Amino acid sequence: EQTLHLYRIAQEAITNGIKHGKATRIRITLRTQAEAMILKIEDNGRGIPAEPRRRQGIGLSVIRYRASEIGGTVAIEPGVGGGTAVTVRFIGVPNSDIPATEDPS
Repeated sequence: EQTLHLYRIAQEAITNGIKHGKATRIRITLRTQAEAMILKIEDNGRGIPAEPRRRQGIGLSVIRYRASEIGGTVAIEPGVGGGTAVTVRFIGVPNSDIPATEDPS
């Protein structure tokens, strides 16, 4: 079930990046950091508005809901070189075939 939520989070972030941000490149990483795993989706699109709208879109609501379903947290923020970065931090994927990698930083 965790894997499906992560897939749908990535799918929604990619869709948002292309549809709303007009991104032409998207980078997806999954890594371990201490006891947590981190899924990060970064795009080179227009980025998120400096002043967020009062009501967030359904896509961001779906991302937040799915992250909460796996006990995770979400950060949606401007990317380092522009665009948007969606970061989901959660505790491991039990019995998964996803290889764990250590964060080099």
